[in-house]
Amino acid sequence: MSDEQFKKIRDFYLPVLNIIRDNGGKAKNKHICDQFLARHQHQLDRSFFTDIKDGDVKWHDWVNRAGYQLRVKGYITRPTAGLWELTDKPWPANKEDF
Repeated sequence: MSDEQFKKIRDFYLPVLNIIRDNGGKAKNKHICDQFLARHQHQLDRSFFTDIKDGDVKWHDWVNRAGYQLRVKGYITRPTAGLWELTDKPWPANKEDF
């Protein structure tokens, strides 16, 4: 995804999975969000930094939505509150194949 802009929720899937993988296959939601922003802030347009609800910003909400969708699709589990863990399901080669 290099310097490509994030435009859809599925654009968040591979970066979120990579962050979890880089953390040994499981990571706390806060760590995932911190790492996502550190790695991809330059790929988010200004609209992702606007408040959307309860003081949350759009990029943070979309990371959480991506996590939910990855769980539904079988790529991660949430064994305990706030912990995301990879499953053995193989990842698609690119975001369009999710």
